[in-house]
Amino acid sequence: MRESSVSRGIIAAVLLSLLAGCSGRDGESAAPILPAGELYTLVNLHVDPKGNRIFTTNYQSAILLPLCTRVQVIEQSGKAVRFRSVEQGVEYTYLRTKHLVASFADHLAKVFGDECVSSRVAAMNQIDRDGIAAGRAVPGMSKDAVILAMGFPPDHANPNLESDLWTFWRNKFVRMVVHFSDGVVSHVQ
Repeated sequence: MRESSVSRGIIAAVLLSLLAGCSGRDGESAAPILPAGELYTLVNLHVDPKGNRIFTTNYQSAILLPLCTRVQVIEQSGKAVRFRSVEQGVEYTYLRTKHLVASFADHLAKVFGDECVSSRVAAMNQIDRDGIAAGRAVPGMSKDAVILAMGFPPDHANPNLESDLWTFWRNKFVRMVVHFSDGVVSHVQ
């Protein structure tokens, strides 16, 4: 009798650990995060040329997937979203990194949406539009334009977007800091 209750306890523990493994980090479920159908990129995405990967850490590679690119989600989990650009047919993988503070779902909601933001860009000044097209911060750009150009700065290093310093990574080893004065870029270091 005692042996069977111990066995049941072990089986229950194994089942619970397997069930826990089905959810993402911080208890996020592996259920779909993004809605089905076509979406748009809400910011420029900087693509790692090795395998068309994009990271939540937001490495500032030179290859851009421009904002307002129409995309179709192919597969998603609590750790990654695989999608295809509708016009070019190129597949990309958007990967959650260990540095992400926000939930993956909240982060993705800032990156993909069901409406293009082109009217916001059209209403901006020429400096903002040029920086967005180049995918980088230039002196005179607004904070909103920097987000559209470069994506959101990684939240683990930038907990407050009201700050006058935003840290980005060019790659895994090299940081860059965007300095603001009165809400516009003063310089990039």
